[in-house]
Amino acid sequence: MLNDGKPPTTKHALLHSIMRFFIYGYGIEENTISKSIRSKLARPHPNPFYRVIEIRYQIADTANTENISLRIYDATGRLTRQFNDLTIGPFNHVIWDAKDDLGRTVPAGIYFVQFQIGDYKKTEKAILLR
Repeated sequence: MLNDGKPPTTKHALLHSIMRFFIYGYGIEENTISKSIRSKLARPHPNPFYRVIEIRYQIADTANTENISLRIYDATGRLTRQFNDLTIGPFNHVIWDAKDDLGRTVPAGIYFVQFQIGDYKKTEKAILLR
C-alpha cells in the first residue's frame, strides 16, 4: 500500500510526480531533428560466399541519382561486373551470382564491391569460395 500516513501521503506524492511528468513535459526530451537517410553501402553478406552474395545499399533523400554506380572488381583491379539498372529508393539491394558482365563464372578469390553516388564512395571486400 502506498500510504505511510504522513501528509502528503506517498500515494499523493507519487501521483503528483506522475502528473507533472506527463502534463508539464518533464522527463526525457524528444529529438526533433529530422532523421534523413544517408547514402551508404552495407557489408555484403554472406561473406565469404559460394554462389550468390547480397549487396545492400541506401540512397540519401537528397542525393543526385544521375551518377550512381555499383561495380565489382577482382583482386587485380579489373572491372568484373557493373550493375547499371539500380533500384532508386531508400533501401535497395542487388544479388551478385559470381558472374562477370559477359555471364561467365568468375574464379574463387577476393573481390571488391564499390558503390558511388555523388561525393560518396565506399568499397567493401567480398570473398568467393568454390
